[in-house]
Amino acid sequence: MRNFLFLISITTLIYSQELVVLNSTLNHKSLSIFYNPANLDSFDTNIGVWNSSVDLDKDSWSFIKELNSNSSTLKISNLLNKNIGKTINSKAYNFSYFTPAKQDRYHWLIGYYSDMDTYFMPHSGFGSTGAMDSQIYRNSLFIATQSIRYNDISLGLNLKSNSINKTQHSYSILEMSQIHSFTKYIENRYTQKENSFDIDTGINYNLSNLKLGVSLLNISNNSTMNLSLFTNYQNFNLGVEQIDNDTRFEINRAFINNNLTISSGVFKENLYLGIDYRYSIYNISFGSYQDKISRKYQLNLSVNW
Repeated sequence: MRNFLFLISITTLIYSQELVVLNSTLNHKSLSIFYNPANLDSFDTNIGVWNSSVDLDKDSWSFIKELNSNSSTLKISNLLNKNIGKTINSKAYNFSYFTPAKQDRYHWLIGYYSDMDTYFMPHSGFGSTGAMDSQIYRNSLFIATQSIRYNDISLGLNLKSNSINKTQHSYSILEMSQIHSFTKYIENRYTQKENSFDIDTGINYNLSNLKLGVSLLNISNNSTMNLSLFTNYQNFNLGVEQIDNDTRFEINRAFINNNLTISSGVFKENLYLGIDYRYSIYNISFGSYQDKISRKYQLNLSVNW
């Protein structure tokens, strides 16, 4: 129980530089507006009180637990020695939002999104070179979305105010012994902050069994284009997305009155799998995917209606 509460504390602190693999337009609909704001037109919930996710690999969970509880130089030294040469990576996000019932052709949403992407790299350095490099990236983002539908065409616009935090440092064992909580690695005197304002636009062409989408993301910054195609064939949902320079393919199918969904796909040449169960206003999903560092396991909990 104590470990579970610590896991929940990570997801709600929350503080990936990019949305993680399983947060696709097919699965987690509440995040689909970040790929194309015109997707708001297909939202089927009005309030998302809590939509949190954490991604861990086989090393990161035990490493974070020990890092959170160890305060003696001997224990920290033992922890680092066990993990020398590894990159310990974890990710977490949360998205809460409100969107009223659709009025005629118009639909709007306001929300708050935050995420955290952590990297801990123990090595054999001592003294000024430190014993562990740490890189932690956090985004805190307010979003306002408007969509308008004209017959088979949906148009969408995102306005995003983003606070970006980056904490980088090479810690000595002595420094680490004086840090008594994992949260102190997230934000401290080494944290650098900046703010940005971004705009996304998108359009979807909706047919009876096909949806084509085009979006331009972060227009006021380093803009990227997202192309998507979604269809349904014999109770299977199929989707292909071109996200910047990467292509994603996904297939899923719902069972038990659409309460249970099983999905699979390929992104950046790696296979991912997911299972999602909804009961009343509660939703839990579990997935696994491979990234550049290791195989990740993702747990998502949400409450929305």
